[in-house]
Amino acid sequence: MMPVSPNDVYELTVPSEDTVRVLDVLDNKTVIVISLLKKDTLPYECTLDDLEEALEDGKAVLSKDYPVAFFSNPTENQQAAAERNWKIIGAFVQDIPDCYDKKVRSRFIASKSRETGLQRKQIQRLLYRYWAGGMSIHALYPQYEKRGGPGKPRSSEKMLGCPLKYETNNQRLAIRETELEYIREAITKYYTKHTKYSYRYAYRQMIKEHYTNPDTGLLFEAYPTENQFRYHAGQFVDEKKRAGYVKYNKDMRGILGSSRQEADGPGAVYQIDATVADIYLVSHTDPYAVVGRPELYFVTDVFSRMIVGFYACLSSASWDNARSALLNAFTDKVDFCRTYGIHISSEDWPCVGLPRALVVDNGELISKASNAIISELGITVKNEPAWRPDLKGIVESRFRLLNISTKAALPGAVLPDAAQRGAPDYKLDALLNLSQFIKIVIHFVLNHNRRQMEQHPQPLPDVVANHVPAIPLELWKWGIANRSGRLRQMERESLEIALSIRDRAQVTPKGIKFHNLYYQCKTALDENWFAQARIKRGWKIDIAYHPGEMKKIYWISDSHTYEECIRTRDSSEIYSIESLEEILWLQNRQKVQKAVYSDLSLQSEVDSAREIEGIIREAESNRKVVPFDTAKMKAKPNEIRKNRKEENKRFQKLKTDEKISPEQAEPREVSDQMPKSSYGYSDFFAQLADEDDDEC
Repeated sequence: MMPVSPNDVYELTVPSEDTVRVLDVLDNKTVIVISLLKKDTLPYECTLDDLEEALEDGKAVLSKDYPVAFFSNPTENQQAAAERNWKIIGAFVQDIPDCYDKKVRSRFIASKSRETGLQRKQIQRLLYRYWAGGMSIHALYPQYEKRGGPGKPRSSEKMLGCPLKYETNNQRLAIRETELEYIREAITKYYTKHTKYSYRYAYRQMIKEHYTNPDTGLLFEAYPTENQFRYHAGQFVDEKKRAGYVKYNKDMRGILGSSRQEADGPGAVYQIDATVADIYLVSHTDPYAVVGRPELYFVTDVFSRMIVGFYACLSSASWDNARSALLNAFTDKVDFCRTYGIHISSEDWPCVGLPRALVVDNGELISKASNAIISELGITVKNEPAWRPDLKGIVESRFRLLNISTKAALPGAVLPDAAQRGAPDYKLDALLNLSQFIKIVIHFVLNHNRRQMEQHPQPLPDVVANHVPAIPLELWKWGIANRSGRLRQMERESLEIALSIRDRAQVTPKGIKFHNLYYQCKTALDENWFAQARIKRGWKIDIAYHPGEMKKIYWISDSHTYEECIRTRDSSEIYSIESLEEILWLQNRQKVQKAVYSDLSLQSEVDSAREIEGIIREAESNRKVVPFDTAKMKAKPNEIRKNRKEENKRFQKLKTDEKISPEQAEPREVSDQMPKSSYGYSDFFAQLADEDDDEC
């Protein structure tokens, strides 16, 4: 029986029919669940033994009908709403397990209600949406597509909204396109301009400019109320411009939390970092072309010291490369190793799932794109200050261990004397390509995870009492069984989409074109995309891809669904390499070669044209020996056939004469009027001219 893990969904028949999602397993005894059928309920406890017994008796069944909430391409409005909701409940839901306590939760809801002005029911619904949706920030995104009339303003001849409690002289106006344009103009012109301006100021300016008599200054009989102005103004406010980009990014952008918590089990805290490996590599296609030193990412579990994932590439450190390392860390490694011809079992590298927190440096993962994607996965991120590798020394030490164990044996490795005068040029020793280097790193990781460490990383009472050795793999297995090691699971495709790069591709007659690679998918074939592109013209589509695995990409439809696209056969034959950076390197090299040989090709064309022109001039000079007369042209069909036979005999005889050596050849007088040709045809044309004279 599979162990109970967070985000598992079970259909229960006892004690009552219900469908619940597992939120957490505490101390391997208590399971926190929440109902998915009884809306707006809150988490409650049940024992792990009761749930496992119900599973064995068939009174509980694992369900796949309630996936984790996921939006592949949310709109800006959805992201803004999710950030506001996360700011309200984010810190609380990450306070595990206190957030599941009824009394603590009640105090939090009451406090937040006073602080934000929201009703208690509204805050409770946010908590329910987050937990029931799989503990992902995606669950906090408003689902506009499920609401009636999305993007369509309400229109009515009568006044919308509740009637006024106290009557005024204002006859009021229904907000239509003209009024909306005035509100937008006032917000853009005044409110968004600076934080010193208020809604009241913008409203007053709008009334003064559009709803007063320009001669008398008196108000019109009917004009929008301030409440109407405030209600519609929100859609036109640009907070970034109002507060300034610096202040917005510093003080108003969503805070993802902190990873300052004890690593109480596997998956509690991961550390990620990158470095330039001390080895020079060569190209896959040319073993004499040195491509430089690769960038190497390691992701390490703090509790067990397991290397849970890595990524090697030839480009500089960036978020695009970091997300590939995270994808490798969060997913199964069996298929990954099989790709490089290394066969392992899931027990050899059992690190699958999402951690609670991720510790990074003040580098590529501080970007807005990385913040958004990490928050979508529900992971707390802590950015350590720059120039402080000691704050994430666990992952930093993995690079040192790799150098110690492999550097001396690898051809092309950069040794400590590289900067000294007279030291050998290690680039000349380069022998391995990127795929071979990745194979070496895989073997290093597998060996590292099974090695005995010099010092025990977790000398805790229960660890010592259970005689857990200081071996990363054994610590991981023990922590999964006895500690809070229940990593959250997410489908691989959802992870790939969340950690992928967004871009645009072109639909062409040959396929979906991206970086001169061609792809196809089921929808494209069913809807005959490629024929349409050939008949009419191509069009752009949204895609997601991983630079380290270019055999497939994902097409993202307008409804935010995604579909896998496989590289076509022709494209795969041309570029069998999976890494995008190597594909681009190969394409660039072909362009360089084309540029280098373009001059030689052009010179060859010029030389050929010059020779052809010389032959034509020679033929023209031969015709000038005898005055040209069109009446003498033998161009009738029967004459052409006769001429063809005679010409063929003369030509064969001429070829035979040309095979005679110069010593054997008889001297032949050549007319002074005939140009001498290196091809030996001048005498031939002169002879033809004499025969024509005889016939005349």
